[in-house]
Amino acid sequence: MLFFILACRVLFCMLLSALLHISSGFATGDDDGIPLFNSLSFEPFHDEVWPIPFSTAHLSVAAAPDFHSPFQTPPMITHQTADVPGPSVVNNYAGGEQRLTVVPKLGETDLHAWELWHIQRMLKYRLHQAKINPFTLRLLPPMHDVRHVHIDIIHKQLQLQVNSKQAVYLGPTVDHQGEIVAIPIHRDAVKEAVIDAEKNGKVGWAIVGTNFGPHPAITWFSYALLDVPDRKAFVDNLKNSNNVKALKNFIRPVASLPHFS
Repeated sequence: MLFFILACRVLFCMLLSALLHISSGFATGDDDGIPLFNSLSFEPFHDEVWPIPFSTAHLSVAAAPDFHSPFQTPPMITHQTADVPGPSVVNNYAGGEQRLTVVPKLGETDLHAWELWHIQRMLKYRLHQAKINPFTLRLLPPMHDVRHVHIDIIHKQLQLQVNSKQAVYLGPTVDHQGEIVAIPIHRDAVKEAVIDAEKNGKVGWAIVGTNFGPHPAITWFSYALLDVPDRKAFVDNLKNSNNVKALKNFIRPVASLPHFS
């Protein structure tokens, strides 16, 4: 009986000592198994909450036709291609005649890192608004071996898409003389020629600034890639977005631009 009482006292002392040690660890925050909040690091863009942008006063509603089957891949573009019609060509469109808007020759400029950051953030925000997953979006320069010809290639592609209502409005340019627009590239062959040579199913984007003065102009800013597992849903979501217009609407003279509400 005496042995049993001594054993109980020893067990009680051990239990009391363990409880005191655990409570001391929580009080000092010294727990190797639980990281402290201030030890965590955060990486921008991957899981951020999208705030309301600084201005939504000049958005308009527009529908968007489907891509070609969608995003069909034709033979690779060459410099001898004659895909782009001239200024005086008249297209048959939706059963009637419509004069084709000519995309001005593209200029090119180097943007500051903060401008590119803002462009990427706004395009992610627009995709999020359109119920398109934005978290794989990455801005990219042209591939090195086409650095001297990519402007001509993308100019011809934009001319082919000038009437397609899939240009995503991102906001005004820094000088407030134009608009920043992101256009998904219809043809995978063009994306693989200028942005990413891998056939990986990603959608390429051309990001440009348009000047809607008396003499419309376009300046290339950047390319982008986005993982799109379901292209039909991607096209439908763009079609239903309030921030999508045709590229031609951004390159008309001031007098013919629609008023934004």
